[in-house]
Amino acid sequence: MATQLRPAGADYFRVRVVTGSATTTIFTQSGAASDRAASWQSATVDLSAFAGQTVRIQVEAADEATASLVEAAVDDLMVTRA
Repeated sequence: MATQLRPAGADYFRVRVVTGSATTTIFTQSGAASDRAASWQSATVDLSAFAGQTVRIQVEAADEATASLVEAAVDDLMVTRA
């Protein structure tokens, strides 16, 4: 069994665009070993590089390090034409 050691900032919430076999990270928020009250935050990302393509939006959250906790939720995701 292999074990991979990760630093305290290894926790993350990220959003990726998947096109065929290619994956592009378009948003990421790293975790930290500190206690912060949960709150909703808005984010905007430009997807114009993917115009005309069929894509999947992949949302990931990971709690990969000790001494920290990542909890995530996504609400009201919109894709609009500028």
